[in-house]
Amino acid sequence: MNKYSPFIKFICFAIAAAFLAWKGQPFAHGNEKAIEIIINVFSILAGFLIAILTLFSDMRFDESANWRKLELQEAVQQQKFGKHSLLFFTYLSVLISVFLVILLTGQENSSLKDSSIITCLELVYLFLAILSVIYSLFLPSNLLKIRKQEFDRLHKSKLPKNSN
Repeated sequence: MNKYSPFIKFICFAIAAAFLAWKGQPFAHGNEKAIEIIINVFSILAGFLIAILTLFSDMRFDESANWRKLELQEAVQQQKFGKHSLLFFTYLSVLISVFLVILLTGQENSSLKDSSIITCLELVYLFLAILSVIYSLFLPSNLLKIRKQEFDRLHKSKLPKNSN
């Protein structure tokens, strides 16, 4: 795997999310049902991700490892869970952006209802929502891969030593 491939993947996903947000913004503007769906979905996703991180965050280390191996294990775990934490904060950013749109347009006589500020906030929450949904699609396979790696490591340590 190329060291640039995660960055290239992110750029491609961000371009796709930006395009879809740009095309979808007119449909979301002033659409209370769409806003309700986004709030419900991302509230559930945020709660679900916290539950998953709690379940998969078994921070046991190989006690037989030396200090260098322990540092390496810690770096790997930080990288894995850092990505999931970033996804959680993206979910929260979507909810905060939607909240700001509701707050700024909530007044009956609000002059901001059709302003560029609202349009920008709508683009932001649509972009973040689309980008985080794309990354959420990879979450189950990533969590299974983490589980499989831990199983393989433990399984390898329990195999009988070759006596030859």
